[in-house]
Amino acid sequence: LLTEQTFRQEGWHFELENVESPVSIKGIVYNEMKGVFSDFRNHVARRTMGALFPDTTYAWESGGDPDHITDLTLEGFRDFHAKFYHPSNSFIVLFGNIPSEKTLAFLDDRYLSNFTKRELDSTIAIQPDWAEPRELRMSVPGAKEDDDLASIIMTWKFCDATNALDALTGRVLSHYLFDNESSPLRRALMDSELGEDIDDSTGFDPDLSSCTMGAGLRKCKPENADKIAALILDTLRLEIEKGLDAEVLEGSLRTIEFRLREITDGGHFPYSIMLAERAYRSWIYGGDPLTHLKFEAPLSKLKSELANGTGFFVDKMRKLLLDNPHRLLSVITASHELGESLGKRTEKQAAELSANFTVADKQRILDETRKLTAEQKREITETDLSCLPKLNLIDLPREGEKVSKEKTQIDGCDAYLYPLFTAGISYLDLAFDMRSLPADLLPFFPLYEEMLTRCGAAGHSASEMARRTTLSSGGISTTDFTATHFKTSETVFNGMIRGKALYERFDEMLSIFHDI
Repeated sequence: LLTEQTFRQEGWHFELENVESPVSIKGIVYNEMKGVFSDFRNHVARRTMGALFPDTTYAWESGGDPDHITDLTLEGFRDFHAKFYHPSNSFIVLFGNIPSEKTLAFLDDRYLSNFTKRELDSTIAIQPDWAEPRELRMSVPGAKEDDDLASIIMTWKFCDATNALDALTGRVLSHYLFDNESSPLRRALMDSELGEDIDDSTGFDPDLSSCTMGAGLRKCKPENADKIAALILDTLRLEIEKGLDAEVLEGSLRTIEFRLREITDGGHFPYSIMLAERAYRSWIYGGDPLTHLKFEAPLSKLKSELANGTGFFVDKMRKLLLDNPHRLLSVITASHELGESLGKRTEKQAAELSANFTVADKQRILDETRKLTAEQKREITETDLSCLPKLNLIDLPREGEKVSKEKTQIDGCDAYLYPLFTAGISYLDLAFDMRSLPADLLPFFPLYEEMLTRCGAAGHSASEMARRTTLSSGGISTTDFTATHFKTSETVFNGMIRGKALYERFDEMLSIFHDI
């Protein structure tokens, strides 16, 4: 199905309105990548990653540089697809309460058995370690209001993706350093007033063949790069010298534990896809696919180490961050002039590529343009749709899943308990009927709701409450909703506080609810 028409529409093609008009370049991916190459934040992430791993495939733009997309031919595209999108290069994950043997037989009959196994090396090389730190300073397209402002980031090659303990340690240290109001490196960067906000590249990234850690600010003056670099290293050095805050570190470890245990889509992907991602983080780099699924062992190791003090985490912070020479200081500066020139690049590129076109060449392109336009406007037929699988009404369950419940009381309030498998996590929703709220206060309720879990309470400051919440729960939040009873049409306005905690910390979370 990788036809010439598909390649021209999805990849790139020359286009003409008539033989006298100038040749233009069109294509879905071509246009998408023009957008990518005009986005400042995307440049920051791509350029930093490429410079940190210059001897690997990460140094190249996988989506295609618009200047070079036009080098791609239909034959080259087909050859690449036939080689790397072959079943021999696939990693298949099955999930759920399914008949495994039957499903594997189906995959073999409908898919795998139609191909001959090939020996194929698609290994992503590991970047050799550097002997000393490096710098990247460059200007890229940006908005006019951001002219001459830079994102300044320090990024480390942290550990091999197949190393479960170091990868988990990286996630904990990232949360400790950046992810809450008590985080020392976040606080140091924001208090410095050397930039507008924490840069998007800050934090731990587990998805490459080598995990990375980044720290930096956006909308900075480029001349402050050395100050920001010194601030980052000095803050790490200070944390190492004083030994890390054990309570904050414990809170970070618990937060990461929640993320590992929680059976939820997290608002992004189904749980099955999240598990597949964890498998791929090791499997596609030659490691055990269960490395990051079997998190209990490295998690227990970190808990055991923390019970004996913060020394283990101090040593990791020193080795993998402060004393790690494989680090890059990126100073990526915005330039609206580069953005404007980028907008004219397509016309210039098309003019250069078509400079020697003959009348016959232009007529051929005009014919191809008309053919592609006609195909795009063609009505979708029943034959086209017949190859797509469909769900019928009979395939759907007639009733939703019923969950048993038990009515009880907690502190004199009616409570309903729902026994579900939640991997050791308790969820508590505390709802309040808000119909008694005076109408003149209703406009202020969203503000009250927003601040409810972000301020001090019961004699504790905001930072103390944040620390208590992190230590005792996986997060406390608020929400509101209206509901209409389907029989009486009575409408109820509810305010709700929501929280989650490991089973052994449920009473502590309930105490925080009371204080709020």
